[in-house]
Amino acid sequence: MLRPYFCSISSSDPLFAAVTYGLIMFFFALIGRGQEVPDTDVLRLYGGSGTIEVISEDGKVREISTGELREISKVVRKGETVRTGKDSYAVMLKGERIGMRLGVETTVDTRPDVKAGHSLSLLRGKLNVKVRSLKDKKRRQEFRLKMPSTVLAVKGTSFFGEVTGELETGGVNDGEIEVVRLINGNERKAAVTGGNALDLNREGVARIRKLSREEIGYQRFYGGA
Repeated sequence: MLRPYFCSISSSDPLFAAVTYGLIMFFFALIGRGQEVPDTDVLRLYGGSGTIEVISEDGKVREISTGELREISKVVRKGETVRTGKDSYAVMLKGERIGMRLGVETTVDTRPDVKAGHSLSLLRGKLNVKVRSLKDKKRRQEFRLKMPSTVLAVKGTSFFGEVTGELETGGVNDGEIEVVRLINGNERKAAVTGGNALDLNREGVARIRKLSREEIGYQRFYGGA
């Protein structure tokens, strides 16, 4: 069931497949062990497969191939949008504590909303995120992932967000998130703990459920750290 997320890893070259998978595991493990990556707020593309599109605020598109990322990471400037296709995925790091994996056909807007406190926006597709909680409480900040109708807020956990035509989902593989919805101008909050997910349909009806077998398997994306 997890094959679609590694469709490009199943390369005819077993060495390439092993190196690509190893790169993903390395960076998520690096986040989990607390190793610091320079430039706290800088967002970088570190790996993936296929062609990844980075779109500037004025609509200019630059295409980044897996081959380029094997040589050097690419900085994603604030305000740019990152998009994967049906045969591609991307691995990103945000500063020293946040690792992300964009699944196939996923679009992420990197414009932060300072007023609302949104760190990133998931416009469509699936985003797996691992946030390492900083030991220094003075530097500890909440990571907030915005989706069309909800916001997922977290300080340290492994979780995912998914946006399809019918549903928005916030699920937790480890830790806890807070799901914030705006209803008639009022915030509605719900805590979602490890092993569970919250689905929100088009009518605004929310339900909390257990993770599916496929979703439990997302743990492999975080490097098991």
